[in-house]
Amino acid sequence: MPCDARSIARVEVRLVTEQSYRMVGNPFKVGRFPTVDGQFSVRYAVANALLRGTPELAHFTPESVRDPLLGDLAARVDVHLDPSIPGDYLVRAQTEIEWADGTRTRRNVDHMTGSARAPLSEERLRYDFFQRAGFGKPTASREHLETVLAAVDGIEGLADVGAIPALTVVRREA
Repeated sequence: MPCDARSIARVEVRLVTEQSYRMVGNPFKVGRFPTVDGQFSVRYAVANALLRGTPELAHFTPESVRDPLLGDLAARVDVHLDPSIPGDYLVRAQTEIEWADGTRTRRNVDHMTGSARAPLSEERLRYDFFQRAGFGKPTASREHLETVLAAVDGIEGLADVGAIPALTVVRREA
């Protein structure tokens, strides 16, 4: 659920591995490739989730990544390496939000969303499919995407699975 940026004093993120820290823990700075800058920044990811809710592809367009409100909140996200976080998985993290009123909220992430240990629900998978498939150019109609999804859902009964890739091609209208 999105928050008002003014309600957040600061955020602390602790990552367990040096690899994840080096990959996504650097200060958030928009450079020549804003989309990539957003994709590889835990500061951006946290600020984006707090301000916009569930991340979507549209949140990683150059215009979205350059949003000054998001950049301001990302600057209030501190990232630290902390190998002492308990657990047995390499992608663990802890996040603590300090709200403007002084209260704090802590969340532990033991497994990456969408991984084998934290699989997405059927509903979330479908949401992600339609959100991503509808993002490109040209976009497919909802009806066309339903046809693709029905073919994938019924893959065991298809005489030729080679039909599925052909369904994913969206032709530009003249």
